[in-house]
Amino acid sequence: MEIGTIGEGTVYKPRGTVLTVESVNVSEAYIVVRDGVLAGFWLPVERAFVPAEKAVAIPLQRED
Repeated sequence: MEIGTIGEGTVYKPRGTVLTVESVNVSEAYIVVRDGVLAGFWLPVERAFVPAEKAVAIPLQRED
């Protein structure tokens, strides 16, 4: 589900599951997509963007 945009791309929140990223802590994450490529992750609690280490194509389906 698209929830907004940040400078790095469009932010999508997963539906029906919780996506997490792990570093020093485990944090809930939303994906950030720019031009069909995973740009990184938005951490809503920290209000911070974490860039992806590797570019990955993300095929998105739009709901009508």
